[in-house]
Amino acid sequence: MVTESPNGGYYVAGQFSHCGNIVANNIAHLDPATGIWTPLGSDGGNGVNDIVINMVMYRGELFVYGGFDRANLGGSGEVELSRYATWDGSRWAGVDDPGLSQLEQIRAFRVWNDLLYIGGYFQFIGPEGTEHSGIAIWDGDSLSPLGQGSSANVLDVWSIAIHNDELYIGGVVVGAGGVRRWDGEQWATLGSDGGVGLNAVARSLISWNGSLYATGAFTIANYRAASTEVAASRVARWNGTQWSALGAGLSNTGELMVIADDQLVVSGFFTSAGGVAAKQLARWDGQQWTALASDLAIPSFPLAVTSMLSTPDGLLVAGQFPYAEANPASGDPATVLHGIGLVSGGRWRPWESVAGDGFYGNVRAIARYQGDLYVGGEFRTIGGEIFNGIARWNGERWLQVGSGNGNGVNGNVYALLETPEGLQVGGGFGRVNMGGEEIIAGGIARWDGSQWHPVGVGDEAGFRGSVFSLAWAPPYLYAAGSFVAPPAGEFGFAANRIARWNGSEWSVLGDETANGLAGFVVYSLAILGEDLYAGGIISGFNANQLGGGALGAAESIARWDGNQWHRVGSSGVGLGGSGSTGGVFAMTVFDGDLYVGGAFRLANFQASTPIPVRNLVRWDGSEWHNVGGAPDAGVNGVVYSLQVAGDSLLVGGKFGDLEVSPGVTEPALGLASLRNDLWITSPSGLQTRGGVAQVSAMLAEADGGVYVGGDFDQAGEKVSVRMAYHRPIASNYSYIYWNPSEPGWGFNLQHQGDLLYGTWYSYAEDGLPMFLTVEALPLADGSFAGPVYRTAGTPFAQINGSQAFTAVTEVGQATMTFDTDGRLNLSYVVNGASQSKQLERFVFDPNPPSCIGTTESRAAATNYSDLWWNDSEAGWGLTLSHQGDTIFALWYTYGEGGRDQWISASAMVLQPDGSYVGALQRPQQGTPLTQIMGAAATAFPVPEIGTAQLRFIDGENGFFGYSVDGVSQNKAIKRFVVVGQDQPKPLCVQ
Repeated sequence: MVTESPNGGYYVAGQFSHCGNIVANNIAHLDPATGIWTPLGSDGGNGVNDIVINMVMYRGELFVYGGFDRANLGGSGEVELSRYATWDGSRWAGVDDPGLSQLEQIRAFRVWNDLLYIGGYFQFIGPEGTEHSGIAIWDGDSLSPLGQGSSANVLDVWSIAIHNDELYIGGVVVGAGGVRRWDGEQWATLGSDGGVGLNAVARSLISWNGSLYATGAFTIANYRAASTEVAASRVARWNGTQWSALGAGLSNTGELMVIADDQLVVSGFFTSAGGVAAKQLARWDGQQWTALASDLAIPSFPLAVTSMLSTPDGLLVAGQFPYAEANPASGDPATVLHGIGLVSGGRWRPWESVAGDGFYGNVRAIARYQGDLYVGGEFRTIGGEIFNGIARWNGERWLQVGSGNGNGVNGNVYALLETPEGLQVGGGFGRVNMGGEEIIAGGIARWDGSQWHPVGVGDEAGFRGSVFSLAWAPPYLYAAGSFVAPPAGEFGFAANRIARWNGSEWSVLGDETANGLAGFVVYSLAILGEDLYAGGIISGFNANQLGGGALGAAESIARWDGNQWHRVGSSGVGLGGSGSTGGVFAMTVFDGDLYVGGAFRLANFQASTPIPVRNLVRWDGSEWHNVGGAPDAGVNGVVYSLQVAGDSLLVGGKFGDLEVSPGVTEPALGLASLRNDLWITSPSGLQTRGGVAQVSAMLAEADGGVYVGGDFDQAGEKVSVRMAYHRPIASNYSYIYWNPSEPGWGFNLQHQGDLLYGTWYSYAEDGLPMFLTVEALPLADGSFAGPVYRTAGTPFAQINGSQAFTAVTEVGQATMTFDTDGRLNLSYVVNGASQSKQLERFVFDPNPPSCIGTTESRAAATNYSDLWWNDSEAGWGLTLSHQGDTIFALWYTYGEGGRDQWISASAMVLQPDGSYVGALQRPQQGTPLTQIMGAAATAFPVPEIGTAQLRFIDGENGFFGYSVDGVSQNKAIKRFVVVGQDQPKPLCVQ
């Protein structure tokens, strides 16, 4: 909805997570003079965490009601609420719960005589102990009833209006005909000759030109009058003494009214007003009805308009609509609006770039064809242009898919598949090439790069139902979905949810008496070896005519071997255990096995000993297996998409976290990856309208990047509406490496961009500890090479806010290569001596972290493995290896005379307050670097010399405190970064 702000701007609220190209959680402010959108929050906060249902300006503040329980999201002062809040222009504040019933629905606010009148469906107990319902007064501190005695017969108030200095309500009112008047002392009905108002609910009331107007679901005014009932189709006028109709009225329910340009504008479910075509919006000038402007496109929402506001620039209309259709009479083209538009002079125009650059409607499929990127889904616009369910990206801009002014399909696209014959398109549509020479295509069509073609024979090619999945196994194209009727002209019996096309005709999987699958719908197809797997909400195979009973049981998944159907499982009948909404929604082949995702908790369902799983499972051709390295590990939510990307399996869906082991979860907002049966998550992920996103489609590119589509508005910290590009997950070699047979020395790598920055802890020729640094860059053969340095600096006790190093000397060269198992081959020349070592990753926890390269913020990271420093005291630093609840730390600094040294903390353990505490050790003597040969490099145990503490503010900032040699200090630290923002930096996850 939209309301004016005191400074001449507008507040816009509802259920969204962006306005224009800024993040805005369900509410935002627009300055029309500048066109700038601003989120509502302070100290980094932003909006509320759920839908805003209603709002009004009251005593200089914005009074807001909705489904939320928190405001100022992400700010330092997040506010806990109970469905009500106020915004004073700079800060959010809670409102004491007014005491309405917990199931309340607030439908109307009206400010009158410095009081806020609240209408809706609710009950409360007044101060006199009497029950009241439907309407109440809020004075800023407490709730009170309207008048004395019970108002229990006011059941549900939809609208409150002030007319002739009296208060009127419309709604469900017992014995009052849907509308009532409060005269200051008591309630009164509106009617004459014994009439009692209206014969159904009045959903909106408004005062105009001395009369009260009502709209709603009614068809009679002056209801139950002795002889003067008035036929009034969903809209009527009360002049203070009698009711009258407004012409022939509306063809269906009216919902809202507003006065604009001295005319009455009504919105609702109707398609005509006064016999004139007018889809959901019409205006009454006092004599006749006309359409407000060209019709709104309403592809899937029953009620398009949810708010109207008259402004100096025209009538502002808000709701759920992608665009206004073209007006042939005026020659006006279709106008992209994205849910809010301005009507002036009978014409639509966009309102202040409300939508940004994304998709208006969910993305359901992504594919490459002839080098271009194709996207299909439930959308009708992208940015400021119209695209009907499918669009093509040529690397520079979005293009319509059609010929001769044709544009997409007349419904939704759920599947895209490249085959030798072209791009196969499946979905819920009946025609393609909309606006051009349209072609009948029931749920499936083929695009050859320039023309659409039907898949089938005759004018009614395709299916009578939706196609949700496609698969190609030469010579057959398989199509599956919700259809249970044959393609016209192909064969005279039912194709139950799956059929195959050989290039010239369709055939069923089975025979005319029993074929295909029983149940509800097939959502996913996959080819493993010579077999076709079909998954969805299914209950059996070889269904009889029109998909009734089945000859074989198969819960959620079945296998076709080319001749007959089989259940999938070593026992049992597939996958289940998630209730009536369970099923298979995604499948793919990865590392030779079939991975299956959806909503299920048991594999080998209905067997005597089913296998506990968690919405993702692996089938090796004969047995089901858990995924993620632990029993019952998996996804805490629904999996909708699976995509192979190099050596990883990407998992997308609607989930907020992963179950990595029993009772142990890791955050993962809609997207995660599986590598070597270990989970890797991003700290930020995807979000939508303050909640959990849904990933429905993914496409991996050759460079490792991934396109992601679904229902989300934010990717990481960026606005990205329903489609995003996830940069390639770069190989990242950040870790501490060592040789287990030579404990006491090691080599830490920090990998950012192309740079491998090494910190090397060992011993000098005199046997005293020293550290070296390496700055290596990649070579053409895949190795890394660079100079080796040794530094001297200010003794640690004297470092105080200025540069710590005093001298840097190049002492050699190092070359590094990596084996596929992660081992490091280190060759070096230091002070003229050459040596080669094979090192492995230093692991001290059963579940060690995996490290990737990311360009996202690491503020949300919970693993602190990295090189940390204080950038104002360059020359000293800490390498942290964080595994489990323990951090192994190496502190590179300087001792007496400025000589380099290193100090270790071999076990800094997590404390109840979130800090990590442990003893510090410093070796007294060790074997010189070039003389270490297969034995310990120093004596153990290493002497303890003090204690240290690490505290982290977030994933990028913290503090390092220590007491050593009688010196105690506390230093601010941050992650060491030397590359640009667009270059990947290490992120380790466990």
